[in-house]
Amino acid sequence: MDIPEFFRFFFINFETKKIEHMSVNDPLDKYDKLDEYQIKEAEYIIMDKAFRNSFLIVTKKKTFEEVMESKDGALLVHNPDDGITDYELENMMQYFVDEEEYEKCAVLKTMYPKIEWDIIT
Repeated sequence: MDIPEFFRFFFINFETKKIEHMSVNDPLDKYDKLDEYQIKEAEYIIMDKAFRNSFLIVTKKKTFEEVMESKDGALLVHNPDDGITDYELENMMQYFVDEEEYEKCAVLKTMYPKIEWDIIT
């Protein structure tokens, strides 16, 4: 799964297994020293956190401010100022289908019944 370029401002500290922002450490300092597996693992962890944070905000389980205050920061797959688009919702649904987290899919489907969920077969 390719991730948008702006996610590269975050990286995984493999010693602590935590997501770190460039203000904590320079993400490019160690990124080019990672092997292909570590890069894919880092990208997966970042993307996973972004989808989960956006899910929490969209479902109103947390506010953007609460997510911002979390230790991992506000990794998101949508712009909270603009609200989530149908396209972003479809991507979120597909992500949780791929992760086999169908309860999250059901919540999204209930909250956004007008979207045609072609992803679900």
